[in-house]
Parts: sequence; C-alpha cells; structure tokens
Amino acid sequence: MRDTNVTQSTFLKNLMKMTKRRFNFLFVVLGTLFWVTPGHSKPEKKVAEQWLVAQAQLAPSPWHVAWLEWIRRDRNALLGGDGFLDLYRVSYGWRLSPHLTLTAGFGWIDFKSTSDELRLHQFVFYQTTFSSLDLQLLNRTGLEQRFLENDPQTLWRLRNRIQINWPQSQLWSFSAYDEFFYSFSSHPKIVYGLNENRWGVGIRRKWKDWQAFIYWGEGFLEQPHQWLRFEWWQFQIQAHLKEVFF
Repeated sequence: MRDTNVTQSTFLKNLMKMTKRRFNFLFVVLGTLFWVTPGHSKPEKKVAEQWLVAQAQLAPSPWHVAWLEWIRRDRNALLGGDGFLDLYRVSYGWRLSPHLTLTAGFGWIDFKSTSDELRLHQFVFYQTTFSSLDLQLLNRTGLEQRFLENDPQTLWRLRNRIQINWPQSQLWSFSAYDEFFYSFSSHPKIVYGLNENRWGVGIRRKWKDWQAFIYWGEGFLEQPHQWLRFEWWQFQIQAHLKEVFF
C-alpha cells in the first residue's frame, strides 16, 4: 500500500513538472510572437505636454520658401523639469502653385538629460483662402524619418496639421492648429499607430517677404506599457527558458 502511495505521489510530481515545463515553453513562444508582431506597444497612458512654438516663413523668391522653427516642450513647466526638450527644424522648398508647396529639411532635438534625436522630413502644404470670411485654411502633411542616438532603427512617422489664420488680410492675425501623428514603426519607447495629438493657439505677423508665428499649446502622447517593453520580455523569456531546459 505504501509503495502504491509513493508511486502515485511520484507520478503526480512528474505530471506537475511536465505541465509547468509545457506552460513555460508556451509562454516563451507566445511572448516571442507577441514581441515581433507590429503594434506590440499598446498605450499605457496619455501624457500631457506643454508646447511653445516659434516659426518663421521666408520667401526669397515668388517660387521658393524656407521655414525656420524652434519648439520647446515640457511635461511640467515651460522653464524646466522632466521631459524638457528643444527642437530646431529647417525646411526649404518650392511653390508649385499659389495653393501647393513642397518642402524638405532636417531637425535636431536636444533632450537635455537623455540621448538626442535627428530627423529628416518632407512636407506638403496646401492652402486656400475664403475671401468672404477673410480666413486662410492651411493643411500640412508630412513624413518623418527619426534617428535616435545610439539606436540603429529608423522610425517612420506620418503627421497631418490643419491650421487657420484669421483675418488673413491683416498684418496681425489669430492663428490656431491641430495636428495628429501616426507611427509606422514599432519600438519599445513608441506606441505603434495613432499615438499623439497636439493643438496650439497664437498670433501671426506678416511682413513683405516673410511672416512669423508664435503659439502656445498642449499635446497628448500615448506611452507603452512597462510590461510591454523589450527589457521586461527579455528578462521573462530568459527566466522561463531556464525552467524549460534546466
């Protein structure tokens, strides 16, 4: 009788051990598939950000245009704090018609406390004026290639901005915009897909061959879950591999 109980106990222990090994193996397989699937970075929360934007548009000739931009972002206050950065962007392009403009350029982001970022971008501007309202409507669609310092991956992002200027004919006018961002790249620090929205309100001043804008606005950025980041999965997979094979 005692031998029978020992045999049953040994059998149950072996069964539980085998079940645990299979579960760990399944965890590793599903975890690996989950990591390599696009869109693995699901949103954890939306982080509010404040933005101060200064832009200048120059027209060296009727068919050429240049943009200079300085943008300051902070998640606490505009004068400092965590998440503080400065972005500098230069663009140059051609007016194909009174309504359509193409530009390309580069940008540099100084993250202050972390690694910096370089960007290339291509923008398409379409603008039209509603004379009866003295209102200008501007749509800017852009494609970006982002290069994070010490990171070999190139991150692709689409952005689209809708802006109004009113009254269009005056030297001073009110200006406002809303812009959304869509990430084509899957990355531990970036949520795949539609992950950011920004809006801003400000003023515009026109001169003969150039105009300047200054905005204050806010943005909402979705961040990945901590448990969906690569480092967490790497640690978990290593731990479960030990359970399966050792």
